[in-house]
Amino acid sequence: MIFNVHNTLREFFKNIMFRTPVYGADTEGTLYDNDVNEFNMSRLGTILDETKGEGGKIIKGVNSVYMYFGMYGSTFAWHCEDMELYSINYLHYGAPKYWFAIPPEAAPRFERFMSHHFTVQQRNCKGYHMGFNLGFNIAESTNFATNRWIDYGKNAVLCKCRPDMVEIDMTPFMRKYRPDEFDYWYSYWYLPKLNARVAQNIKGC
Repeated sequence: MIFNVHNTLREFFKNIMFRTPVYGADTEGTLYDNDVNEFNMSRLGTILDETKGEGGKIIKGVNSVYMYFGMYGSTFAWHCEDMELYSINYLHYGAPKYWFAIPPEAAPRFERFMSHHFTVQQRNCKGYHMGFNLGFNIAESTNFATNRWIDYGKNAVLCKCRPDMVEIDMTPFMRKYRPDEFDYWYSYWYLPKLNARVAQNIKGC
């Protein structure tokens, strides 16, 4: 079957208001067996795993795996990853997904557009992406991090669009991987933000 991008997109957006597809999203679990080492989403072995160490916690769908069961037209809306993390989405079975992505350097223009047309819903994020499923499929997804991510994570703008926002304390990463920057960052960036948040919480009580 020849895949026609133009016809696919035209059909999708033409009928987007008239479909009510079911999307089994954000379901805990994995299809990988425990003894699978290659590309096992549950243990990618990146520095994000350190958040699960001593005193750490499981952040569902961030440092653990979520599964997604899609059908034609089921959509994942414009968003960016929590804490500007990298993300991986593995398609186990079925029809492909169609992705849209906006490069970070174009994010300010996209934000201006969205703030004009969606004045209430717009929030400050950077690596925007969205997409839809081209048919029945099964996929699983998680986030991961590399040393390069730390420079994005330490400056990440926290999502304010929902109460269960994800926040990862960057202190352990900065102390371990950016020791030369740690004291300055902690004193002039981390502590002022922390104090401002505490003051805001006290004011709201």
